[in-house]
Amino acid sequence: MRRQIQKDLDEKTLSLEDAAGQMTAAIQAAFESVVRGRAEDYRMGIEHARFMHEVYMKGAPPRLRIPPLEIYLADILASMLLRPETRGAELDFADRVNLYNNIASQQGGNELLLLIYDGVAPALKDLCALNGANFARAFPPPRGLEEHRRRLRELSAPQR
Repeated sequence: MRRQIQKDLDEKTLSLEDAAGQMTAAIQAAFESVVRGRAEDYRMGIEHARFMHEVYMKGAPPRLRIPPLEIYLADILASMLLRPETRGAELDFADRVNLYNNIASQQGGNELLLLIYDGVAPALKDLCALNGANFARAFPPPRGLEEHRRRLRELSAPQR
């Protein structure tokens, strides 16, 4: 399949809409696979999204360049944890806990959690309260969170 896609793309430029659609669908399917414990499907979905991102960026004019794939991954993960219905996903509270905890064990998963944790934690605390769950157990901080926060503070500090 990948060879056919590459052949088709060699003959024309991939549009931003097509690339974004392919990446989004692959990422969402990958995250839904994580909920169900299907690590190989997750890997294949992320691989396809990465491939589409690389192909698009190779032919994209500077004014139509898109953010790194990790930004797409983080955005979709955050929305699936907080408001999965906006992505057309039906994830109950237990599914969201599974998504969060299972993503941590996937390649690059802890780094994604570092990117989104401080932004999603307040809403996840509220969600835990509504479901009678312990936030720290349901959504433990990702490894290296304090170091990540320290680096962010250093980067945002005024340079002298």
